[in-house]
Amino acid sequence: MWTRGVALLGDRVFFVTSDAHLVALDRKTGAVMWHHQYAEVEKGYYASLAPLALQDRVVAGVSGGDSGMRGFLAAYSPSTGEELWRFWTIPAKGEPGSETWGDFALEWGGGATWMSGTYDPDLNLVYWSTGNPWPDFYGHGRKGEKLYSCAVVAIDAGSGKLKWYFQFTPHDTRDWDAQSIPVLADVEINGRMRKHADASQPQRVFLHPRSRHRRVPARETVRRKAELGQRRRRQGPSHRGAGHGPDAQR
Repeated sequence: MWTRGVALLGDRVFFVTSDAHLVALDRKTGAVMWHHQYAEVEKGYYASLAPLALQDRVVAGVSGGDSGMRGFLAAYSPSTGEELWRFWTIPAKGEPGSETWGDFALEWGGGATWMSGTYDPDLNLVYWSTGNPWPDFYGHGRKGEKLYSCAVVAIDAGSGKLKWYFQFTPHDTRDWDAQSIPVLADVEINGRMRKHADASQPQRVFLHPRSRHRRVPARETVRRKAELGQRRRRQGPSHRGAGHGPDAQR
């Protein structure tokens, strides 16, 4: 078993195991308070992240996107381990976003949530990055943008409903998932202080107003040789991405 870290809330310590158990320990004695298997290894899931503890819930994601699974993010009661909500990063057939997958079998779409997320208590929003679609390097059988893979999603922490999203790399075929922990920052832009969520794609940083989507123009964070830069521009990833949601703005 290995994990990227633990979460602390009240008198309890939370962590995940590689076979996708969420475990709660008494922080003083180390006694197991409860444990809950929240994803099935037989369906391609495992876990490797540090869970995120909020005011009254613990949020955890899943790994396994490189071998085919359907990614999700879920919140659990810190006292009992009961699941409170689940957000699927790959929508079910007929749901918004499923049209971006064509006829592909959505239960194998990928979109893992294998890194930790971030929480804004003022807005009660959870921000999380999602992984690549599957198969990683073969897009012929899965035409379309492949929502909500390779994206940052803003989720209402109370209901688990999608607030907005921004997809860094539509129809990724090079495993360019932007798996990084979103950073919340107060940034001065044009003389005004604004609250932003910073999420990254290879070589670029994107700033997003936390309450609704309106992308701030990206800046190159790494300078590369002209030859390599030209090659990357020919191959992608998308400089524009795509952002939508109930409160989204282009």
